[in-house]
Amino acid sequence: MDIETGEIIEVASYRTEAQQRAYQEHKKRESLISKSDAPFLFTQMDAIEGGLAKLNNKDLGYFLVMQTYIDYKNMLKVSADSKMPMTTLELQDVLKIKSDNTLRGLLKRLKDKGIVYQEKVELYGKSHKAYFISDEYCFRKGSGGANSKIKTDGAVKVFMDTLQAVYAQEEIQPADIGFMYKTIPFIHYDSNMLAVNPSEREYSQVKHLTIKDLADAVGLSREKTAIKLASIVWDNKFVFARIKTGYAKEYQIKVNPFVFYRKAGNPKTLGYEFYVTPDNVQ
Repeated sequence: MDIETGEIIEVASYRTEAQQRAYQEHKKRESLISKSDAPFLFTQMDAIEGGLAKLNNKDLGYFLVMQTYIDYKNMLKVSADSKMPMTTLELQDVLKIKSDNTLRGLLKRLKDKGIVYQEKVELYGKSHKAYFISDEYCFRKGSGGANSKIKTDGAVKVFMDTLQAVYAQEEIQPADIGFMYKTIPFIHYDSNMLAVNPSEREYSQVKHLTIKDLADAVGLSREKTAIKLASIVWDNKFVFARIKTGYAKEYQIKVNPFVFYRKAGNPKTLGYEFYVTPDNVQ
């Protein structure tokens, strides 16, 4: 109640207006800091056309999730500060696979294609089996590591914690992540839009993908593709924004830059929420 007017005012919390503003500013700064420091890996854009071409969306999804657990030597670890390689049980857990047979089948398919391999590593005086991913598909770029000189023009940043958070949602299935993976070859360098010619720097020459174009590229119907675009959400924001401007008859598609990102540096927060927040979409 306003003590001067007697008006009853509904509030969302017991903070004063000043406290609420301070709290929101704190959370905003905290969010920006966490995003700017977010670990990422580079996923090769042309990998889908190579060794991954015959994998179904489910296996592709599992494989992209696996990538988010690599260290700078492409060894799988359950967390960045883990001192040991990821075990088979830990891998089964992070992939949300319930059946041992399902995991064994997946690993066999990936190993047979040379995508994933196992090696013994010596750590703390003991030998351990470790899973590795071939750097033909992905890598992390440390300043002094083996991958430090690999060019990134043909690669897309995948924010590791973000993708793990997307996959951790109960309603998200491996095939949804596989669908996301199939969009990576089309991410435009400057705009993060999906394009037929994603490395074209002259923006007037960029040919953007429509939903129908994307459907043809990923092998789904237009209807199923539209459903995928509208249903994959992270942090209360769409992973894919559908944009129509001016007299355009078809939607264009933009990828949330805090999930996948082409450019150097950190994504800019200003403006992107306008079209990736579900509440703003009619």
